[in-house]
Amino acid sequence: MRKRSRKNELMMRRFAIIFGIVAILSVLAAGTAFVGIYVFKILPIGSAGSMSPPNLSGVVSQSSGTANGTYSGKAEKNRQEIYQGNLILVNNETEYQLDSETHLGSVFDLRSQSYKSQDKNVRLDKNVIQNLNQMMDAFAQNTGKTDVMIASGYRDRELQTKLYREDLESRQTSTSLFVTKPGFSEHHTGLSFDLGLWPTNGFHREYTGSGEYQWIAKNCYRYGFVVRYKSDKVNVTKIGNEPWHIRYVGVPHAYIMEKENLCLEEYIQYLKNFPYEGNHLMVTDDQNHRYEIYYKAAPAGQETVSVPVPENEDYDISGNNIDGFIVTITLS
Repeated sequence: MRKRSRKNELMMRRFAIIFGIVAILSVLAAGTAFVGIYVFKILPIGSAGSMSPPNLSGVVSQSSGTANGTYSGKAEKNRQEIYQGNLILVNNETEYQLDSETHLGSVFDLRSQSYKSQDKNVRLDKNVIQNLNQMMDAFAQNTGKTDVMIASGYRDRELQTKLYREDLESRQTSTSLFVTKPGFSEHHTGLSFDLGLWPTNGFHREYTGSGEYQWIAKNCYRYGFVVRYKSDKVNVTKIGNEPWHIRYVGVPHAYIMEKENLCLEEYIQYLKNFPYEGNHLMVTDDQNHRYEIYYKAAPAGQETVSVPVPENEDYDISGNNIDGFIVTITLS
């Protein structure tokens, strides 16, 4: 009986060792799979040459070269076209260069029934109004509210000058934290607008983006919009917190900016890390749409720029209003 017990004991120990080895290998295999997902799929936004701590959002990944090889198509762009497009940066340091109003439409005439326009004089880029209609229709469906109004849209330099002077006089200051100087306002582009609330019983109501109206700030990226001036970005934008000021940048850019908490100044600079000749930005949004994004510089003194583009994919080219073009390819 003792020999038989000893034999059984040895067999149990061997079984325990084998089971332990199998368990360890299983854990290592799972760990390797996780590391593989992180390296391939999740490459969070960080400064050039560095990687920020992983946020496991899965929003952005990087691809060496292009998704489909070298693009043989060429879009010949006049360098002056860097001053137009959905991604142009206009701020206190970067002046808006164009004066054309042909792309503008009346919000009052083109809007849906889900929101209001302060008057018949409010105008925006016609494409922006289409996306605004979709967003406000969804807002009305989710909240039952239709009292949001577009209080201000496109402004020419004359109107901006008037508003700027009035703000300086009212605040008794030499600079303004809420009204940009003429020529440097996003309102010149037709891509930005201010939200307000339709008066109730004759009383003015300020739009703060709180309560049920938070839906707009939380979901506007799905329609290509961002809240342009946030409280935690004042040191970058040099503009105070304005929950009412909305800017159109297009999808997927609004998606990336929202998920990675980037203001437009930071985003435009970040995109320069992805030149056509190097790594491209590969994005899958929360609707499983895939995009490829890259930057093409437009050297000063060069009249035309050949921008490489795909021949069989939909793409959009926008200037950044500084020094180049941003190409956005819709892959699926």
